[in-house]
Amino acid sequence: MEGKYSIELFRDGGEGAGIEKILVRHDSLTVARALYKVAALNCSERLIMLCDRAGYWRAVIGLRQCRK
Repeated sequence: MEGKYSIELFRDGGEGAGIEKILVRHDSLTVARALYKVAALNCSERLIMLCDRAGYWRAVIGLRQCRK
């Protein structure tokens, strides 16, 4: 796994439906946050989360622990 942060696209149905694919990974939080914002604008109808290796996702509503 490369990159400390990943931007993950979920299947239709949200978090419970599972991850469809990892869009991008990056080591810089600043860059990852900028890429997350772009992805969220381009796929506004889908659930996209910014995840770090510690297992926490950053969504619009805040932080939630990963269920891996």
